[in-house]
Amino acid sequence: MTAVAPNRHSRSHPNPTTAAALLDRMASGQAVMNRKPPRNASTHAVPASSMAEPAPPDWAAYTCEYLITHVLRRQHSEIREELLRLSELVRTTAEPARALASLLTTMAAQLTTHIAEEESMFPHLLELELAYVGLDHASGAPQRVCRGLDLASDQHRRHDQQLEELRAEAVRLGASDRELMGRLLRFHRAVVEHFQLEDRVLLPRAARMERELFS
Repeated sequence: MTAVAPNRHSRSHPNPTTAAALLDRMASGQAVMNRKPPRNASTHAVPASSMAEPAPPDWAAYTCEYLITHVLRRQHSEIREELLRLSELVRTTAEPARALASLLTTMAAQLTTHIAEEESMFPHLLELELAYVGLDHASGAPQRVCRGLDLASDQHRRHDQQLEELRAEAVRLGASDRELMGRLLRFHRAVVEHFQLEDRVLLPRAARMERELFS
């Protein structure tokens, strides 16, 4: 079925003027990766004496283009680099860290493949968003991406078990190797945060835009 432009007056659609303005700002370089989150970003109260990190941005307030840029420049890059560091560290560490080698090798291969598959899908998500806000009439209907979105979510669920195994191994190390334990826990947190951003915001939004465009 041919894609149709969304009804700009429908309350279920984002404000096209706002979306277009943000896309234009990003294209011109005015929107940067380390900008402060919007004023309506969610915050969590913490004691004045706490040294906790600032609350994360409200990712739902950003365009798909911004989220994909963040995933590519920050999350995917950090995951790849950290996998290499962990593999090197495990190879040069005595027992019981050597027991992690098999788990890390399997996880590295699967995550690397998964990341590459996601990155091949991202251009289609950008086309989808441009069509959704009415900025891409010349290229025709965007490619359907629903199957790829479902596959990515399924892979995240499968990786969740590996991540829990990795976390259990890190906790088991305890005081015997604090450096490796800390790095494993930071890696676990980084991948979990990456999956949450995609599963809770980016992938559901792309699926909704596709349903509305092709309905």
